[in-house]
Amino acid sequence: MPEMGRQVSRARALTPPAAELFGRQRELASARELFTATRLVTLTGPGGVGKTALSEALSAKLDRAFRDGVWFVELGAQRSSDTVAEAVVTQIGLSAPASVDAEEQLRRHVADRSMLLILDNCEHVLPGCRRLVSALLAASTELRVLATSREPLGIRGERVVAVRPLEIPPNHRVLTADELCEYPAAAMLKARAKAVNDQFEITDRTAAEIAQLCTYLDGMPLAIELAAMRLRSLSVHELLTHIDDRFALLTSGDPTVAPHHRSLDALVRWSYDLCSSTEQLLWERMAVFSGSVDLPTIRAVCGLPPLQGTKLLDALDGLVSKSIVL
Repeated sequence: MPEMGRQVSRARALTPPAAELFGRQRELASARELFTATRLVTLTGPGGVGKTALSEALSAKLDRAFRDGVWFVELGAQRSSDTVAEAVVTQIGLSAPASVDAEEQLRRHVADRSMLLILDNCEHVLPGCRRLVSALLAASTELRVLATSREPLGIRGERVVAVRPLEIPPNHRVLTADELCEYPAAAMLKARAKAVNDQFEITDRTAAEIAQLCTYLDGMPLAIELAAMRLRSLSVHELLTHIDDRFALLTSGDPTVAPHHRSLDALVRWSYDLCSSTEQLLWERMAVFSGSVDLPTIRAVCGLPPLQGTKLLDALDGLVSKSIVL
């Protein structure tokens, strides 16, 4: 049987050494525990919430649990569900006669292996992921699959771990710098800002502005990463004065970052394109809400033709499933 390429455990460049994880102890523990009872775990959550980083942290913790290691496959560049199996074959380095299709190659390969396969960014090729994962799990009793996606794969036996934004500091009390950094969003902002500007510090004087910035960023790890890069040349106060234009301000030119993670604008466009036309319409109508909202209010404000009755509920369910509405 042909040998695979490099395991995640031997290719640590997949996880930047500086990418410390903040506030994810519950999710890490939950996913590890679930793998003792099930063979498919999916990390779900909105774009930019840190599902990929969490999957990479899990790979490091679970590596020794699998005789044949942990294998990471990035699906963000795929444009069709029909190419999912081929992408997995290519990225894990399988070689076989051209007469054997990709899915069959993978079924043969996993049949006698104890391994964890991580499929990252499944949301836009869900049918292909469902088909492949179902086939591979049927071919091997020792295979485990960890998927990251805006919505569950919808396969029997799947268990889901919802990844939420990081906890942000409260806005109703004044915190010291030390108290502020007990909140994961602030701790992450400090670490990422210090990585690009070694002079950056959080003091009791600047704590209130840091807390305000974390609130503006909604505790979203991607937004925090992008904001921290701006702190190379801007003070926290200067960044706050421009934060209303966050879609233009929070961008990255890093070519190693997936295109839909290089700016908040690109991320929102990616998320919007994943929605059906009725889900897009409900999203547009719900944009008038700035915080939490209940179902009667959604019905009153958004339940105009063609979003009436069950059509409204179906569209809302779709947005919740895709982690657009939390």
